[in-house]
Amino acid sequence: MSKSIFLLLGPENGEKERFIARLRSDLEKKAGGSLETSSFYPYDTSMADVVSDMRNGSLFASSKLVKISRIEDLKKEGVDSLTEYIASPAPGVTLLLLSDEIGSDPKSPPGKLKKPLPKENVKIFWELFENQKQGWILSYFREKKMGIHQEALELLLDLVDNNTLDLKEACGRLALYYGEGRQLSVEDVESQILHSKEENVFSLFAKIAEGDLAGSLDICIKILESGAGQAVQILGGIIWQFRRLHALRLLLDSNFSEQEALNRVNIRGKRNGQISLQGAANYSSEDLGRILALQARYDGLLRSTPAEAHSHVLSMFFYYAVARKGLEEEPVLP
Repeated sequence: MSKSIFLLLGPENGEKERFIARLRSDLEKKAGGSLETSSFYPYDTSMADVVSDMRNGSLFASSKLVKISRIEDLKKEGVDSLTEYIASPAPGVTLLLLSDEIGSDPKSPPGKLKKPLPKENVKIFWELFENQKQGWILSYFREKKMGIHQEALELLLDLVDNNTLDLKEACGRLALYYGEGRQLSVEDVESQILHSKEENVFSLFAKIAEGDLAGSLDICIKILESGAGQAVQILGGIIWQFRRLHALRLLLDSNFSEQEALNRVNIRGKRNGQISLQGAANYSSEDLGRILALQARYDGLLRSTPAEAHSHVLSMFFYYAVARKGLEEEPVLP
């Protein structure tokens, strides 16, 4: 069993994929290039069928690599089928069980599947610390002979999911488009990461700034359905803009002129300025402080719920942010 079944846990999918790539390479060398690979998810395949397929072996290859992702979504029957398989694995088959969770709850599917496996078969890929992610990005662009302004770097981290797999994809897109010698700006990140589709988090935030809940929800659904952005990415982009709006509102409260306040927050362009000033008129600094306080909870909810529930979670966030100005509890009438 020690070399045939691995439980790969944690949110750092970049390192996780590198581990899988190395393992696949080793298996291909041992099999002389004859390696059959397959991937499954709990919601589209019966685990009993997957186990049956593994036990039947391969007709065309001497070795088989099977990957089952999002095992946190397994039902009891699926966990039972895999637990039985772990006790008696098929020869010539390497099984990878993947989850963004870390299996700390022994009653969860990852926790249950962790129990029968040797410790050396369970690997946790922890998320990078904030300074490590910044260092990773700076190093990436340094190798490409490029640079990135600090504000652009912070926006990139807000918009891209917190693992090096997604960071590499986003940074690669920027490097391919702009090339050597470029010092990436906020506008560069906005253009390549967010503005590739007709609807994006900037058009979404324009509706939020207007206080238009129905319009906000409509654009959010369009972005999700088009595949232009994942829920965590959408929330990250909106929160980044709320932070800038909060900074703008505080400057205006301190009697800075509109133009000076916009310049200090680095909000450029006539249209962006109009949207931001409208938002500052519709939301007080207290409102914006409450909205920003919602961020961590709803970010955590998105990361801990199945993808099919993300639209509902985002809708709840927009309701409390736009309609309730950050107030989550309904007022008690006298």
